[in-house]
Parts: sequence; C-alpha cells; structure tokens
Amino acid sequence: MKKLLTLKHSKSLLMMLFISLMVCAGCKDEEENTYFHYKISVSLYPLLFNEGSYWIYNNTDTTLYDTIVLTSVEIDTVVYGPSGPGQGSPGEEQVYVLSYNSSQFGAYQRTLREDYISRSWMVGGEPIGVEYLSSHQIGDELLSAKIADIYNSFVVNGESYADVVKMDVINYGGNFPGDMNIYYVDYVGIIKKVIAKTDNTTETWELLKYTIVPSSKVGWN
Repeated sequence: MKKLLTLKHSKSLLMMLFISLMVCAGCKDEEENTYFHYKISVSLYPLLFNEGSYWIYNNTDTTLYDTIVLTSVEIDTVVYGPSGPGQGSPGEEQVYVLSYNSSQFGAYQRTLREDYISRSWMVGGEPIGVEYLSSHQIGDELLSAKIADIYNSFVVNGESYADVVKMDVINYGGNFPGDMNIYYVDYVGIIKKVIAKTDNTTETWELLKYTIVPSSKVGWN
C-alpha cells in the first residue's frame, strides 16, 4: 500500500510539473508575441519646439553671430524585431526629427528618441553624438555625453536662467572635432556652448536672443 501511494504521489508531482512547464512556455510565447509601442519620454517635451523657432548666438571672441532656425518637425516610426528566438519582442519606436539651419554651420538635424536627443550634421545622416539627456542627475551619462553640473542660476549675456544643466560631450566629431560643453534649459534650449578646437583653443557661443514657438504635437505646461 505504501509503495502504491508513493507511486501515485510521484505521478501527481510529474503531472503538476508538466502543467507548470506548459503554462510557463505559454507565458513566454505570449510575451515574445506581444508587439510593443515606445514613445519619446515626456521629459523631452520641454525641448520639442515647433517650426519657426529661432535662436541667435554671438561668438564671445569675435564679432560673428549664428542664427539657427527650426525649419521642420517630422514624426517617424522605427520598426524593429528580434534577430532570433529568445531575442525579445517585436515593436516600433516613435522618434521626432527636427531639422535646423545654421547661418554659420549649415543644415543639421536633431533626433528625439526614448529619453535623449542625438544630432547629425548631414541632414538624413546617422546621429554622431548625444546632445541632451532627460535625466537631471549629475554624473548620469549615455554614450559620449555626461551631465557635469546643474546650476540653480546661470547668467548668459545679462539674462539669468534657472535650472541650467551643463553636459560634457567627448569627441563630438563633425564640424566640431573636439570636446564640447553644452548648457541648456528646458523650454529654451541651448544657452551656451564651449567647443574645444584642434589647435587647443576654445570657441564660445552664447545665446543672445530667441523666439520659441511651442510645439503643437505635444502638450506643453
């Protein structure tokens, strides 16, 4: 009788184990078959401007001025899928592509995706560096960008700005082959940039005047 009970007990355990494995396999299949939709983080909204916004910078070492105009805003979708079994779920990612024209440096684009903004010098080209991180924590970094400091108050061309983030960008590339320090403010954009040039000198551009057209594609406060 004892052996019979043990045998029945073993069969019950095996059946329960089999059912558990089937349920887990079903959950995994369901997860891998789920199609995910990713949108940009709301933390990027303060830097999502509309066409017609412009910024005028002056070079602190020369008499040069640079006028940057936002010429277009496009919403794109990047579709991706797993490269093989167990490589995750398929999905799509929403990105915003902002096209600018600079009187000093020509046309370029900024791409807003996930929780950062990258930049490409050639329109339609591959992003070559990160210009903005949504995090406002000193020490946070992504690729070649790192948040170096945060200022409660920062003065540029006689204008005082609050909650200014300083970000260090290493080996930026493109028209700026050296490193760069970027100072930016939510709902304004970049207010100052210091560029390390190949001759070991620096070039500083400071915001002189700007006009922001709030984005109609996301809700601003």
